[in-house]
Amino acid sequence: IDFADAVNGAVFFRADREDSTRTDLFRIPMKGGAMQRLTRQKGAHAPTFSSQGSLYLDRHSSISRPPKLQLCDRAGRVIRQLGESASPALANVALGKVELFKIPAADGRPLPAAWYLPPGFDAGKRYPVVMSVYGGPGVRSVTDAFPRRLDDFFLAQQGLIVLKVDHRGSGHFGKAGMEAMHRCLGKWELADYCSAVSHLRSLPFVDGERIGITGSSYGGYVAALALAAAPESFACGIADFGVMDWLLYDSVYTERYMDLPAENPEGYRQASVLSHAATYRGGLRLTHGSMDDNVHMQNSLQLLDLLLDGGKTVELMIYPNERHG
Repeated sequence: IDFADAVNGAVFFRADREDSTRTDLFRIPMKGGAMQRLTRQKGAHAPTFSSQGSLYLDRHSSISRPPKLQLCDRAGRVIRQLGESASPALANVALGKVELFKIPAADGRPLPAAWYLPPGFDAGKRYPVVMSVYGGPGVRSVTDAFPRRLDDFFLAQQGLIVLKVDHRGSGHFGKAGMEAMHRCLGKWELADYCSAVSHLRSLPFVDGERIGITGSSYGGYVAALALAAAPESFACGIADFGVMDWLLYDSVYTERYMDLPAENPEGYRQASVLSHAATYRGGLRLTHGSMDDNVHMQNSLQLLDLLLDGGKTVELMIYPNERHG
């Protein structure tokens, strides 16, 4: 809820009612009645209302256009353009094309996806792909909003296709999606990401033998799990400060999804990257900050210990005196 107008009996609120990748502003009477969408341009809208609610500032962007700030009245009409964050210098930077689309999961469920294509993309060539993931329950990586950083555009400039895809437990599928992850973290993330790999390998311009995965924190967990439990899908990966075993993470977060270890021992075992170390083939780089006070460095070290004991090859980069992130 962005503004509650008690005088005129209306509530203004943000929702993704028409498309889970979008964020729109709506108005509805407090006594019930027809809901009205006020924002007219596709993308992500972040309104800030005046004290009386007669005007609001709308910070708006899309996946291919940087944010702009505009002043709107309560009916959603733009009164004045206030600011544009697209610097003129951006015109001199060769950013590749970015597209939103859907990828079918193994059971046909449409998974929201976006990719960043190399500048001068040629469908007659074959490109390596890096999947950039987070994967935590209820979180969305794919949105119709301009990214806060230009990392993915930069990687695309190096000749990579950068893919983001959200699994069935992400924020796109609501409470029902999150319930699918109950007691089995890692299961659907990996299953749906492997479905995405199968889709990629069906495309003539994708080099199916050069598909990598990278992520941080929960994404670091997923990236490491992918290399250990699905080495046939991923050639390499970078796992930044990830949870490698849920017995090593905060109980307030872990037990919300996994219940107590004594209540769900098999779920904890299957969700642990350590349990899949025997099928790991190589190609993983682990990074961690030595002072990480969120995901303790013991996560990476315990996985490293298992891999070395098994005669496996893994890269490691420790950042001294650095915290999470």
